[in-house]
This record gives sequence, C-alpha cells and structure tokens, in this order.
Amino acid sequence: MRTALIVALVAGVICLSEVWAPEVQADPKGYKASCLSGAKAGARPPHSDALLVYSGKLWSDGSTTLADETSLATRPLEGYAHAWQIDELLFVQPGKNLATVHGTLFGYIVVYHHHERSNSKIMPINLVFPDR
Repeated sequence: MRTALIVALVAGVICLSEVWAPEVQADPKGYKASCLSGAKAGARPPHSDALLVYSGKLWSDGSTTLADETSLATRPLEGYAHAWQIDELLFVQPGKNLATVHGTLFGYIVVYHHHERSNSKIMPINLVFPDR
C-alpha cells in the first residue's frame, strides 16, 4: 500500500523536525530567525513530492515551501484553490522515510493569504504516525 499525504492550502511554508524545537532560534552569534523564514527554505527539485524533515537540534534547521513552483500540484479539495501531493519525507538524518516513520514529527506551518504572510497565522503542528 502506498502512503501519501495531500496538503491543501493557498500557499505556505512548513517546518518539520524529529524532536520538538522552538519556531524561532538564535544562531551562534545571537541572530534570531524563524524556521519558517524564506532564508531557511530547503532545496528541492521543482515540483517535488517530498517534505523535508530536520533534526530539530540545529539552529540551521529549515523548512519546505509549499507553492505551485516548488511542490507537486494535485487536484484541490472542494473549497481550496491549491493542493500538493506529498509522497515522501526527506529526512536530513538518513534511514527514515514516509513508509517507515513512526511516532510524532513536530513543526510549524504558516499559510499565505494573497501571497502575504501574517505571523499571527503561524500554527504549531504535530504529525503522528502509528507503529506499523
């Protein structure tokens, strides 16, 4: 059986990690940045069907941008303008994937409204995968 997720948003950014981490962290020099910031967007090929999953232990952990230019578009659910198909989780630390992951992934998501980000729209998320 194939495992897949469908994400339906206008556009957004999602940061996921294997352990809980704060949304805003400071680098070694004290500069604070959100894991959802554009500067921390992880590199993926265009129209990728994967979400990046970081360790949650490094200040350099980043995010996945969800937009038509970066993610694999699919037919949106009724009432949604966009949807992206996620067929894989790319872990920064190797050895796990969407088919084998269990437990909880922690993160944050922000949804863009008319291509504008509002920090008041940042939401913590937990993705729970049962033992298989």
